[in-house]
Amino acid sequence: MHKVTAPVKGFTGTVVGVNFADGVGETGDAAQLAYFRRQGYTVEEKPKRAKKTTEPKGTVEEKPKSEGSE
Repeated sequence: MHKVTAPVKGFTGTVVGVNFADGVGETGDAAQLAYFRRQGYTVEEKPKRAKKTTEPKGTVEEKPKSEGSE
């Protein structure tokens, strides 16, 4: 996905099927991105979000308590 910033600050509307709000839209379509670059829009690649990893319940091993630690 790419963030597209319109050359007209604060533009709200639709251009080549991409909705803009306050001058910013998003698309991943190569043809739309090429159009925006040709027309002077700023195109930035959005960083990919890391997948959230969680350990399944019950997999964390507990360390045995040593004697006399209480």
